[in-house]
Amino acid sequence: MERVSFIEHKGKKILFGNYANLCGECSLEEIMEVIKFETELIAKQAKKSLLTLTDVTGIYVCKDVNDALTTMASQNRPHVKKAAVVGISGIKLTFFNIMMALSDRKVKVFNDIEAAKDWLVS
Repeated sequence: MERVSFIEHKGKKILFGNYANLCGECSLEEIMEVIKFETELIAKQAKKSLLTLTDVTGIYVCKDVNDALTTMASQNRPHVKKAAVVGISGIKLTFFNIMMALSDRKVKVFNDIEAAKDWLVS
């Protein structure tokens, strides 16, 4: 799936989930498919082995998407060493903080992808 892939930055592998600009009801099915694919891929990885980067710039967030992302974050926790997200501001940041508290995850928020990648590999 092209929206979820491993990328390399400074010699280290990062799992990149690209949810950018998935918006509107016509994309709800696509968002749910990407979440399912990424969840299954992460579950196959070794414990505490992954660096993850997620871009949610312009994503359409409804209750179903929020619930699916919260579940994914919770289920993926054992496999993730470090996680970063870009594209969150305003009211979405409030929902994101609630989602992270519910999933018991610590994910650092960045304004741009390059800064997030640099932090992940540091």
